[in-house]
Amino acid sequence: MEALEAAEVPLELGQASLSTWTPHEETIWRVVNEWGGEAVIAYNKGAVMILPAGTSKGAGLERLLGLCGYSPRNLVAFGDGENDLSLLELGEFGVAVADAVSSLKAVADLVTTRPGPAGVLEVLEAYWLNGFTPSVPLRRERQILLGQDETGNPVYLPGAALAGGNLGVFGDSGSGKSWVTGLLAEGMRHAGYQSLLIDPEGDFKGLRTLPGIAALEGNEKSIPSPALVVALLEMGNVTVVLDLCAYQVNHRMEYVTELLRALRSLKERKFRPHWIVLEEAQHFLPPNGNAVSSALMPMLAGGGWAFVSYRPDRLANLVLERVNYCLLTRLTEPEAVQTVCRVVGPLLGEESPADIIRGYAWLCGQHLVRLRPNARRIPHIRHLYKYLDTPLPAQKVRQPLVTTIGKSLCSRMSGMWSVPCSRIQRYSGSSIPISTRPMGMRPK
Repeated sequence: MEALEAAEVPLELGQASLSTWTPHEETIWRVVNEWGGEAVIAYNKGAVMILPAGTSKGAGLERLLGLCGYSPRNLVAFGDGENDLSLLELGEFGVAVADAVSSLKAVADLVTTRPGPAGVLEVLEAYWLNGFTPSVPLRRERQILLGQDETGNPVYLPGAALAGGNLGVFGDSGSGKSWVTGLLAEGMRHAGYQSLLIDPEGDFKGLRTLPGIAALEGNEKSIPSPALVVALLEMGNVTVVLDLCAYQVNHRMEYVTELLRALRSLKERKFRPHWIVLEEAQHFLPPNGNAVSSALMPMLAGGGWAFVSYRPDRLANLVLERVNYCLLTRLTEPEAVQTVCRVVGPLLGEESPADIIRGYAWLCGQHLVRLRPNARRIPHIRHLYKYLDTPLPAQKVRQPLVTTIGKSLCSRMSGMWSVPCSRIQRYSGSSIPISTRPMGMRPK
């Protein structure tokens, strides 16, 4: 500060900043370079400010949001000057008022017709104060990569669309619906959204290997209470996989009901989690309604739900009516196909979900997009934990095949002991083609 005053630069002193005007910016840059150290030089419509290193409006607000338990994915940022750029980059939706600098207008999602505070009030009254969400496309949409379409172009689904709408993921057992749901969960985490995956089959437990994702599980008699799950979600921006696989089936309905009731308060106060996945939704939301449906309905209109099911025809109509998007894998059950055609409407035309090729999916929103799902960040293995401690149901046991493989393997192993060690050679060739795709990276 003494060097700037010696250079006759007029200064205004703040608690952690110095400011002057643009005619003196060259002197400021020269003095800062001569004295070394780290500092931020920021501009605000003709004003030049010297700030401590790492300081910006966006950094300060991000820290404040974290302390208060809010997420930047629920933030609407307004600005008019160059130093407001970090605010608009942080928020989910950025607004520049009519008298903002051109550089800020260029990155804003919306520019008001009125200047200053009147412009802020204009947008609030047009949208959020009256319960509406802007339908304008976001310039900085946090896109979730789904895969590639038939021409090889990438297919994205905006994270804001998942957080603000409801998704149905429908397909036969083993068709890849849990694969694509896990793919979306990975993308939502990477984009900064918080998710909760209610997982009765143990399909998503592997997600816990990713940063910022925790898996909660219990045993046959107990499981983390709904209050504990909600407390973990509220404490930080952590995605939670709630594995119900080991918990008693006849207690799950009551547990999920209490969990949804506890989540309602968190959603109303903190607007989180942004995305909630209910796997095997047909078990929890039957057509005739139940306590789970009653707990869900007050939150359903706000969006941010995904319902994964192999039998959408066994889902409550009130839930199906609120679905905004469908992600379909191969679906062959006639009643389920009829239900999907009713939900999707004329998008499918003469085509049927039964025509979907294994390893592909259809995204049904404003248009029908055929795609091949992208690779996962972690391998996906269906029902990896489900039958570790529980016997397979009789209809899933293929006894003849198991017996044949077992006998063949035993005979080969017993024969190996009679081979002299001197005859055993280590294989070092490369004539056998080996796939470079990691195990589990193909949709099941």
